[in-house]
Amino acid sequence: MVVMDYANNGNLRENLTRIIESGWNQKLHMLYRIISGLNDIHKQNLIHCDFHDDNIL
Repeated sequence: MVVMDYANNGNLRENLTRIIESGWNQKLHMLYRIISGLNDIHKQNLIHCDFHDDNIL
């Protein structure tokens, strides 16, 4: 089990309207950060068993 700090800004799904209005550079930067986070998890031989927009903070 992993316990994390509370995310004040919500998750990806809750912020999709704001994100859709963002420019492409900001969207690509956000995608890069998501991919980098998954890569860090995989480097530690861990997996994310429930990966979807509600679980991206």
